[in-house]
Amino acid sequence: MLLGTRQIGWTGESANIGGSSSHHADTKISRSLPIDQQIAAVDTLAARYAQDGRYIEFSNSDVSGLRWNLNATPQEKALLLHKVDAAHSHNRNPNYLSLDYYPTKQGTNRFEIGSVEGAPIYAITMADGSISLGEGGGYGRYADSLNPEGQVVFRVGHADKTLPVGGNITIPQISKTKESEPERDYFMEGFNKAQAFQDALTANNSSNDIAEGLFASVLKTYGNLI
Repeated sequence: MLLGTRQIGWTGESANIGGSSSHHADTKISRSLPIDQQIAAVDTLAARYAQDGRYIEFSNSDVSGLRWNLNATPQEKALLLHKVDAAHSHNRNPNYLSLDYYPTKQGTNRFEIGSVEGAPIYAITMADGSISLGEGGGYGRYADSLNPEGQVVFRVGHADKTLPVGGNITIPQISKTKESEPERDYFMEGFNKAQAFQDALTANNSSNDIAEGLFASVLKTYGNLI
């Protein structure tokens, strides 16, 4: 999947972005994507912000202050992505991972004046896909990223609806050499199985403690196979 970004607007005050915390963004990634493509999507977004001299700083209470590290291992990124999505418990979407974050200036923290105010907000784009812009629904200005089949794969929202839409800015994903016999990644297999099982338990209103325990157990089992 060839990914890029497109600016859809800017961070803003709560009243102008749908009523939630000022100057943050909310990106959603389809749960139907395999974990490596979910990670690639966040890497693409983080790389765009790095070009701006910014980093992604997560905001919900259980992950507040954690940052996306482009140099982390796939295993570390997978675990952080799970934690960030789980921290969005106030509005868990059965079809999308949800990431609340601040686009924070490097060398600062989000509490410093000028660190996150008026920061660009980017949609993740796909080659041969399209972008649909909208406003409202408690999401401020938002964008849906659709694949060639018309399915929404990525969403982003909470851009300031009183400010102009950003320019069309894209960056290509770095292509990787295809291997004829890729090495089996037991951790990622375990992660996908654990995530699917936890989602099934959540959908059936099973205990969250049981779901978290089983998730950790499966990850540990598969992790030992690496």
